[in-house]
Amino acid sequence: MSGIADSGEILVTPEMYIRSVIRANTVPQTVGSLAIATSKQLYPWIRIWANHILGALDTERTILKPQNYLLGIAPSGSVVKGTNIVGATDVDLFISLSHKTPNTLEEIYSSLSKYLGLLGFCTREQDVSIGVNYKNLWIDLVPAKKHSGPTNDHSIYRKKTGSWTKTNVKRHVMLVNKSGRKNEIRTIKIWRNLHGLEFPSFYVELTVIEALRRCAVGRLTVNLQRVFEYLSSDFTKARIVDPANSNNVVSEDLDDKAKHSIVRAALSSRIMALRSTWEEIIW
Repeated sequence: MSGIADSGEILVTPEMYIRSVIRANTVPQTVGSLAIATSKQLYPWIRIWANHILGALDTERTILKPQNYLLGIAPSGSVVKGTNIVGATDVDLFISLSHKTPNTLEEIYSSLSKYLGLLGFCTREQDVSIGVNYKNLWIDLVPAKKHSGPTNDHSIYRKKTGSWTKTNVKRHVMLVNKSGRKNEIRTIKIWRNLHGLEFPSFYVELTVIEALRRCAVGRLTVNLQRVFEYLSSDFTKARIVDPANSNNVVSEDLDDKAKHSIVRAALSSRIMALRSTWEEIIW
């Protein structure tokens, strides 16, 4: 219960405490804007790669034919969704290529990774993205082929499986923005990081939204208790699917060992939440 105690001290409710932790761990808008502005300095190099390196070699002149394969580059991920927290990947850049791009998705992924390395960037190959360190900022580049026709659907390469999957980042952003669950998502991301859990951000977002499907918006403490209840009971059996692609089962991205680690941590946090000892859950 909020208010002022007899001693004159302000009582801090669980809700107030959780919101203070969220504020402390949320990247300021100015910092996020600066990160996006810095990432845009990579655009000229990406354009050169997309329009001059991808495609067929002109054997008669032994140079690459310039092509307009690049449809656009746009920031994506948690920065755009408004769920970014301190310590997470700074910026994601989604690179949209024409469906007419002749290279396979694997060739596109490998070509971009090699190109960035030749430019001298420190890179790391991840499942669907290539991380690049630029001015002490980690930027994840996601190359994708757009499907033909009036659609925002794209195909991206999955390095872990050597296959491809369909995605629609605009639909993902819209889903989170309309969910009313951004504070709960931020809190679970903070909790995940503090407890050293393997729990991909997209998986976190979809799981929180699913756990709170029938819950009121805005009741942060109650909703987080519900999320921990869900994670400690229904989580391992839940089939979480990409809303833009029913064939992309996001819940299959973690093995049983990683899921059970989440369950154990959630069970402990659920008990502490019922006792209102939130300082032991997030800080």
